[in-house]
Amino acid sequence: MKKSLLILSLALLGFPAYAAEPLSDSTRELTVDLSPVELPERRVLISQGIPNEEADLVMATNNTSTKVIVVPNISTSRPSFTDAVTTVPQGSLQAENGATYTDNRGGSYSWTTPETLLRLGLTDNTELRFTTPNYTYIGDNQPGSLSNNFGDISVGLSHHFVAPGKIDVALIPILNIPSGANKVSTNSVDPQFRLVLAKNITSKWLISSHLDTRWNTGRNASAEVVFNPTLINYYSFTKKLTGFLEYSGFYPTTGKTTQFLQSGAIYLLTPRQQVDVRLATGLNNNSPNILVGFGYSFRIDGLFGTSRAFSSFK
Repeated sequence: MKKSLLILSLALLGFPAYAAEPLSDSTRELTVDLSPVELPERRVLISQGIPNEEADLVMATNNTSTKVIVVPNISTSRPSFTDAVTTVPQGSLQAENGATYTDNRGGSYSWTTPETLLRLGLTDNTELRFTTPNYTYIGDNQPGSLSNNFGDISVGLSHHFVAPGKIDVALIPILNIPSGANKVSTNSVDPQFRLVLAKNITSKWLISSHLDTRWNTGRNASAEVVFNPTLINYYSFTKKLTGFLEYSGFYPTTGKTTQFLQSGAIYLLTPRQQVDVRLATGLNNNSPNILVGFGYSFRIDGLFGTSRAFSSFK
């Protein structure tokens, strides 16, 4: 069964894949926004390739000036293990949500939801991040042996910049705060740091990777430090549909490692709304058999400040 899923994942993608939203301002998708969310400025959206005379007609509706807002496509950290390298626009609030079913070895299984990550754009390249507690339902097919608990929360920042060679970089410090039940909480304040790198190979193909390091300070921690390297390929099949193929491993300083091969798809309902699906299989005996996940994310723009993602014409 696992071999079939692995073959199916490779066949679906076949080759490396790419982000729905290109990374730099010069390559951002500029598209008509069908989202119901209104911006505080006059909502006039111009897609890439619209003739200038059409823009002039739009601007002629105002005797003085008209704010023409260019909306970058939503770009999320889900459903991949690899985090997003870009940040949300200044003054924007993004909510990423989902659920995951895990088929473990030995007959047990679990559901995890809502997997909510809130991202608030503080500046053009810095965001505040907050992870809400996940609710985990664990079943092992034994009557009366079920665990239903909320996990911990985390807060962090993400800062994005472009390094020489047009390599996008994100620095993400995180602080995990023990707020969950004893069965799922670390019961300690644990620092974490994530370095994300990304590079556009072509206009449709992007390669990204992150190295995540978490320090577990609790007395009952199974390992003092856990390293999580990833490598992911994104490919844009259309302007709205993106596929990906990803490797992710969790390497503790003590204990057993877990490794995954994952594929999935991201679809833009509108420039500010996204749905996603993912399918992962464990690569060693310490890993779950299968992970199946799906999610919905949205972004609300213009809460405060301005952004270089917005352009005004007079």
